[in-house]
Amino acid sequence: MLETIFLGLMPMAATGPVFLAGGRSAISPEAHLIDEVSIALFEKRSSSMALSGGINGVASQLMDAIGEAESDPDQALPSFVTRTRVLDFLHALPRVTEMPEATLDPDGEVALDWMISRSRILSISIGESSRISYAWHDGMGRGHATANFDGRSLPPQLLALLTEFGLTNAPPAVRAA
Repeated sequence: MLETIFLGLMPMAATGPVFLAGGRSAISPEAHLIDEVSIALFEKRSSSMALSGGINGVASQLMDAIGEAESDPDQALPSFVTRTRVLDFLHALPRVTEMPEATLDPDGEVALDWMISRSRILSISIGESSRISYAWHDGMGRGHATANFDGRSLPPQLLALLTEFGLTNAPPAVRAA
């Protein structure tokens, strides 16, 4: 049934490496098919963002990282839900001067990193839940926190950090010490 519904989205041979279940022992053919379908949906969604060239680049980085990590038994792979939440987050970003680099955390979450310089780094970790973790180092100041992401708009504290790091076109806010 799933084959009938989803095969029209993208030829299965064009989906590239299997990211969730493929190649791992004790995985049913149905799970393998669901994996291929989720990849096709992810690729279709990310490739349909013609206006979002930067988002396509980050999505491509993420898919490359997943493909490389598939053979590592110690690396948890991000679920379709996690990959979708990453795309939602990228869509929620205001116009940024620089897109983040996408990498995988060992637990299957996705890290979005902005490395402006050796002393200016912002890292955001996104998983399946609405809670995202982030950490920053800005010269003399550094910290870490969590925030809830509703899938549509960035939490105000993250938006403030992006602005403070000069990654948006908005003027930086004054932050009390």
